[in-house]
Amino acid sequence: MDKLAEAEVSFKKALEFQKMVNRSMNQGNAHRGLGHIYRRLNKLDEAEVSYHKALELYMASNTLFNQGIVHQGLGETYLLMNKLNEAEASFQKALEVKKAANDVVGQGIAMNGLGRVYMKRSQLEEAKSMFEEALKLHKQIKATSYEQHDQLCLDNVLNKMRSAWK
Repeated sequence: MDKLAEAEVSFKKALEFQKMVNRSMNQGNAHRGLGHIYRRLNKLDEAEVSYHKALELYMASNTLFNQGIVHQGLGETYLLMNKLNEAEASFQKALEVKKAANDVVGQGIAMNGLGRVYMKRSQLEEAKSMFEEALKLHKQIKATSYEQHDQLCLDNVLNKMRSAWK
């Protein structure tokens, strides 16, 4: 059994246990973990369901930080499903929640997600703006690995813009 399949089994066991002891926050964590695993396994419909279950539990416990993570996961899932309107809405919601939670790293991640939606739609100016904002935030807090990803995305959109000008 590969590592992702093992992780899936572990999260399912954890979820069953958390249901028995009635810990909704931990159930949300298990659903979120399953969502991540399903997305990596390209089981996108299952990922979407797991993320929605996690979101429902997190909203009941009013945990903004975790809600932001789940909205981001939904955005990534919808992006893979090529459901760009849903991806955009999820990334926008992630950005809103992450601002309310004062999660600066998360805000930049959500902006990067929006930039990738705009890239897929060939809205290059909007994509450029999002990548620049994400890069600016991540530089302010010295989030180096995120800075590198933002810069790669920005370089990609700038190259597409140059190609369109030729």
